[in-house]
Amino acid sequence: MKKYQVIGGQFSSIYYGESDSLQEAEQIANENKEYWDAWQGWHSPAIYDKRGVRERDHVIINYDMQVVPSRRVL
Repeated sequence: MKKYQVIGGQFSSIYYGESDSLQEAEQIANENKEYWDAWQGWHSPAIYDKRGVRERDHVIINYDMQVVPSRRVL
């Protein structure tokens, strides 16, 4: 079972994946840096402990702009 989830996005949540180790999660986050508008610059997606992520009713979009079947988001 995966322990960490990588979720980013400036205006909406973008699910980048999950991993078993914190090191793997950091690698996923570093590979998916986002450039935020309004001169905010580059940001790495956040890494969350899977136990702290709860389900919500809105949509998560993955990097390829496809809806993720899971409804997990902060």
